[in-house]
Amino acid sequence: MKTFVRTDENGVIIDVFASDDWLPGDSHVPDIAAQFVPCPAGAQPGGKFINGVLTAPEPEAPRAPIVPAADFINLFNFEEQTKIMALRQSDAMINAGFKRYEDPRVTVADLGMASTQAFIGYTLDMIGGTAAHKAERKITILMGAPQ
Repeated sequence: MKTFVRTDENGVIIDVFASDDWLPGDSHVPDIAAQFVPCPAGAQPGGKFINGVLTAPEPEAPRAPIVPAADFINLFNFEEQTKIMALRQSDAMINAGFKRYEDPRVTVADLGMASTQAFIGYTLDMIGGTAAHKAERKITILMGAPQ
């Protein structure tokens, strides 16, 4: 089987064409077909092909989970929830943050979003505790498992 790739200006593979019987020009317009170059088998989109050297795509980084909005408060343990209830009376940011996930129009909490992660960090800072404990709790919370 013959393999051809089309890459961007950085050598990142954007298209792979592999066939025993066809060439890129048989199924692409001439301008696109001219961008394909022969490549070793095993090429994958996202990989690189530079100066005849083929490299596999970088593995995707693990993504933080998305949890149902109603479960967001349950990511905090009972002691933290008790402190959050008290803080909601005096801290507008904590109140607004938790109110967001109580809104019926909000169905999920994306733990991968920078704003969600910052809110979790802020909440843990306001709850108190050692820096090491807060860092450990943030990691646990971002795993998305109810406590």
